[in-house]
Amino acid sequence: MVKIGFTGSQAYPTDKQIETCKNFLIELKPTEFHDGACIGSDYAIHKIAQALKIKIISHPPTIKLKRAIYTSDETREEKDYLVRNLDIINETDEILAVSDSYKEKLRSGTWFTIKHALKKGKKVTIIFPDGKKEVYIPITLDRWGNKIDKNIIRYKQIKSLYWAIYIIDIVFLFFAKYKFYITALIYIIVIAINRKISDYLLEKYIIGKKIRRNLIDECDIPKGQWDE
Repeated sequence: MVKIGFTGSQAYPTDKQIETCKNFLIELKPTEFHDGACIGSDYAIHKIAQALKIKIISHPPTIKLKRAIYTSDETREEKDYLVRNLDIINETDEILAVSDSYKEKLRSGTWFTIKHALKKGKKVTIIFPDGKKEVYIPITLDRWGNKIDKNIIRYKQIKSLYWAIYIIDIVFLFFAKYKFYITALIYIIVIAINRKISDYLLEKYIIGKKIRRNLIDECDIPKGQWDE
């Protein structure tokens, strides 16, 4: 039951891109296909999803001149390009992107969507003009780019805390009449706090695993004119 979000340039995709996208949708068999209702890539891949009888939900832009004319199962409210791109990310499980270049383009709505999807923890598949695809699966990295295993972090933290609790336990052995109950309470409180702290640190440093290092740059919504 996968919901696919689509993003692509206003340039019409190449034949190889169309073929790769078609095979991707056939293999994945998504239950929903969310597109930006724009000319170019949106229009081309929309027709494929329609032919495969996938439920289509369109997120049209406010600029009517660049809207594609086609029918959808559902149509969302008109919004600015970048805002509607964020809606597509939030309403889907992963993103399919068709790029008209082999590297990131500045002020590109497509690459804006790719970066934000990765920051949101969504899997992204990028189809390049030659039809080749690259899949980016979000993982947890620290600030130096090293992979983090959440379970290992928690194990090490809890192990270190265990020794601290053990020392406290010895103290209570001599000074507390109800040592067992107090120690159990401390265990519960400390482990609960530890999980909250580790969750916060991991969430703060979640970025995507990408070949292009500059994709991990900050990508807040900027002001000014953007291309689709």
